[in-house]
Amino acid sequence: MAVALSDEVRTALGRWPARGRALFDELIEDAASDLQREFLQRAVAAGHTPAEVHAFADELRPFSDDEAFEACTVDASLPRGTSLAQQLKAEADPLFAFSLKQAAPKSPPPSPAVDERLLLRRRFAFDAESAGPRVVAPAAKASAPAAGAEGTGTGVFRDLLDEATRAFGLSWKEHEVDGPGGLPMAQVIDGLALAVGRGVPVPAAVGPAAGAHRRLIIVLQVSTAGRTRAWQLYDPLSSELVWANEGDLLAGRELPFANKTNRRLTRVALPTAR
Repeated sequence: MAVALSDEVRTALGRWPARGRALFDELIEDAASDLQREFLQRAVAAGHTPAEVHAFADELRPFSDDEAFEACTVDASLPRGTSLAQQLKAEADPLFAFSLKQAAPKSPPPSPAVDERLLLRRRFAFDAESAGPRVVAPAAKASAPAAGAEGTGTGVFRDLLDEATRAFGLSWKEHEVDGPGGLPMAQVIDGLALAVGRGVPVPAAVGPAAGAHRRLIIVLQVSTAGRTRAWQLYDPLSSELVWANEGDLLAGRELPFANKTNRRLTRVALPTAR
């Protein structure tokens, strides 16, 4: 079957071996519809190999046009967390869109309405009021800290970090920030600078006030400009990456996260050499 090919497709086919070009002719001949032939051409133009296009054609062949269109175009069924760059690529590359959708859960369970703060408390056991099951590292059982040593934390967060970084010769200690039995923010800043200056990200908690731990974040790095410093903070739940002025951290002023409840650092886990 003679099919008009765009210059882009012809150029891409020119990079294929003769055997691959013959295979493409067969795939076009065997395609179930003009829509499928269009998808195959776009997959070639996107730079896929003959083997990838062959497998794609075999997957598409049993589909109706409606099914093929749904499987190979960008819509709300893309996996959660798909980046903008991936969406743009999927717009032009039906094979890539198809692979993204195949990787998505077919029947995602409904998300129950939960209190995010309660969920974080249960998962990371930041404070003594945490409810529900607690996470314990496989090789270490969380033990209650000595009175006044680490605020009201259970130490589970610390034990998980100890296990994860044991090979690097690091151990971790949790500290309340500006809270009873904890460290003042000025001293915490010194510990943060020492850690991130050596390339070690620091887990921390944020919340509306000292002792109110609402969300886990990670302190990634510090940037110095003249006499001022700014700290890069990452929220893995919202995927926010922000810079906070050191003066705001020290004063407990509002952090630049979208959720303004999380206005200040409330707890940190600082690394030390074993």
